[in-house]
Amino acid sequence: IKNQSLNYEYRFNYIYNNNEYGHIRWVSIILSIVIVLTLSTVCAYLLVRAVRSDISKYTELLNTGFDTQDEYGWKLLKGDIFRAPRYRLLLAVSIGNGIQIVSMALFTLFFAVIGFYSTYTRGSLVTCLIVLYILLGTLSGFISARIYKFFDGEHWKMCVLASALLHPGVIFSALLMINFVIRISSIGSSIPFLTLFELFSLWTFISIPLTFIGSIYGFKRRAIKSPVKKNLIPRTIPRQTFYSKRTFAILLGGFICFLCIYLQLYFIIQSIWLRHSYVMFGLLYCAAILLVVVCAEVAVVFCYFHLCAEDYRWQWRSFLTVGFTAFYCFIYIALIYSQPDRMSLLGGFVYFGYSFIMIYMLLLATGSVGFLSCFYVLLKMFSSIKVE
Repeated sequence: IKNQSLNYEYRFNYIYNNNEYGHIRWVSIILSIVIVLTLSTVCAYLLVRAVRSDISKYTELLNTGFDTQDEYGWKLLKGDIFRAPRYRLLLAVSIGNGIQIVSMALFTLFFAVIGFYSTYTRGSLVTCLIVLYILLGTLSGFISARIYKFFDGEHWKMCVLASALLHPGVIFSALLMINFVIRISSIGSSIPFLTLFELFSLWTFISIPLTFIGSIYGFKRRAIKSPVKKNLIPRTIPRQTFYSKRTFAILLGGFICFLCIYLQLYFIIQSIWLRHSYVMFGLLYCAAILLVVVCAEVAVVFCYFHLCAEDYRWQWRSFLTVGFTAFYCFIYIALIYSQPDRMSLLGGFVYFGYSFIMIYMLLLATGSVGFLSCFYVLLKMFSSIKVE
């Protein structure tokens, strides 16, 4: 029976109005806001009060001619704080690809919120994701080159190739393997060969050249200047307590970030595998913004505590502290799968295969946000110190 009084543009309003889980999603957003406010308070205290006080005392000692050898904490690390980390090429490439994924996700959700494309049209969301990911290859190459050059990387050609091939290659290979299993087992609709060929062509002839352009432009620009001189001999790191060790920070930091998205993740899994309607893209966009803010604040807080313990190895730690959110998400996805009467063994392989792609991209996205947040804060902190 056709409802003559219902306008075409309002045909999906009944889904919005009859959403039985709407209040639960609002609880998730409120929880995320509480976490953001709490972490913002801690960051404000550390950066505005503690750090500024430390910088003022340090500068006053230098101006009055007193020796600063009795200083302790993060100020002692000025000669080692920007020392190149191990596997700097992998770190730089991961950060570039992570920012590419973050930008892709935020732009896609923003376009969905403003109605730039119809989320009810089959394939429109995936099409927008693919197009944005390809076009943002320039951003990935540029950021990877800038980070690698800052850490005195010498193999710039390898950086350019890795930015274009490493992480996208892992994702595309996983997609091919999943599609192969679906095709030989006939457990569902596989991606047509022509579509895969089109994706490969877009990656090869558009995404990779754009990444090359961004990388070359990043390497040709003047390197980011370090505010302090690096020591020739690395400083000895004192024995760390349990609370200042990397494992504790990674486990706790990842869990805090996971709390911001676990409810939204549940509804996303339902919409993908149980064919439920997902219409609240505004809430999802808010949750994504809050996740970015929480990742940045968690990384900065733990980075400050580690520097106070005189441990200058912040690069990979800042990446993994919030990147470990992906591990908790994987456990959560596995728990959802463990519920009875879900799917067959081959169906489980496909389920975890696609989940791996999502978790892998989440690791890169959250880790890159954590690293760049710490990198920016440390540049500001140590540029405020008066160094002889």
